[in-house]
Amino acid sequence: LLRYILIRENIQLVHSHQATSTLANEAIVYASELGLASVYTDHSLFGFDDLASVILNRVLKTTLSTVGAVICVSHTCRENLIMRTNIDPTMVHAIPNAIDATQFTPADPGKLPYTRALAGRSER
Repeated sequence: LLRYILIRENIQLVHSHQATSTLANEAIVYASELGLASVYTDHSLFGFDDLASVILNRVLKTTLSTVGAVICVSHTCRENLIMRTNIDPTMVHAIPNAIDATQFTPADPGKLPYTRALAGRSER
């Protein structure tokens, strides 16, 4: 079905997320087989020492062997992914999730129109 959609919709780029998603891994493999560009974004920090992580890391290593680029949401995530999959570091780019601290300040709780009490919940 996914292959059919990629062909029918004339998809040029496949962008997948999340190592545990079978659909994401399948989409990357189909992209490779169809000669499409592909990018993978990683948000996770999986380990190295438990069986589930070992298996997942091997699957991801195979899947990522065909992508054009990998995006990680932090520098720590980038280093973790490179160690887990032994992927070429020049293919892995960190684009951190960020907040401009000069433009963000927490709201004054006393001025919020919606509080836990209004939601019918006790204050903690």
